[in-house]
Amino acid sequence: MNVRGHSFKSIEATESDYVFPFNENFTEIQAGISFSVFELSVGRFLERSEISDEGFLKTLSLNMSLLTTDKKNKGEKNYINLYGGLNMISDFKDVTYLNINLGLNYHIRFNRKLSKANKIYLRSL
Repeated sequence: MNVRGHSFKSIEATESDYVFPFNENFTEIQAGISFSVFELSVGRFLERSEISDEGFLKTLSLNMSLLTTDKKNKGEKNYINLYGGLNMISDFKDVTYLNINLGLNYHIRFNRKLSKANKIYLRSL
């Protein structure tokens, strides 16, 4: 699950005539699945958009993990993940936007080490 907040402010690398289509901040919610270093997610905006007659725009993301600190003992400790990918925002009729994203996630694990007695008990089930 992802919740992403976007700002209408953008960074311009060069001068261009491109105008960012969103004039307000927006939030999207996505659910997805991970395959090794790839993550595919689908979702939608939480607020109605004035850009489309459909109101709630849909989103589709494909991300790839570039760097992670979760090397040894996977799933046992908190870790940082640097990723890059593509995010499509569309109403699947008239409006489609594609953006490139680069992000940094901090994953918090709520695992605890099992005692030897608990491990034996779980094996007996």
